[in-house]
Amino acid sequence: MVQIYECRPSIEDDRPQIDFEDFENSINDWLLIGEVINGTKPIGDFPMVSVTVRDPDATNWDCYRDGGIRGLFSERFVEAIGRSSFIGLTLLPAMLNGIPYYFLRCDQPIDCFHRSKASFETFRSDPMAIKRITHFAFQENLVPTNGCFCIPETVALLLTETVVERLNAAKLKGIHIIAAP
Repeated sequence: MVQIYECRPSIEDDRPQIDFEDFENSINDWLLIGEVINGTKPIGDFPMVSVTVRDPDATNWDCYRDGGIRGLFSERFVEAIGRSSFIGLTLLPAMLNGIPYYFLRCDQPIDCFHRSKASFETFRSDPMAIKRITHFAFQENLVPTNGCFCIPETVALLLTETVVERLNAAKLKGIHIIAAP
């Protein structure tokens, strides 16, 4: 059985956060940024993004909560995974305190979720739409062998075991990797 992992920003109490109300950050058009990241607007609409985190240690952190989608990831994160391992994802550049970071846009989700073997809750208003996955199951022959990807059923960033091994070896800060339940 293939093991897949979820990758999220970590939740330490002392970790720096993006203050979206900070004057320098409020200049960004966060609504447009979110629409491009979630695919409702074309990549060509993605603006120049500059984020300020007022912490002297800010650029030592490799992942930040971005207000809702997958996160804002450092160049170290991208290099540790390897650009070719981003399956169906587009890296959208941003600067955080003058250092390159990336938002991840899912352009081609991998349709490998096995609905009949998984456990999940759906919305009453739309029984086909998944609200929360409590147990993941995958069609193993459709799962990438070495990659970082998304599936249509969730916005979660999913990783294969080989990618997790590279991330663990890189000892990145601010990333939380958990086995998909």
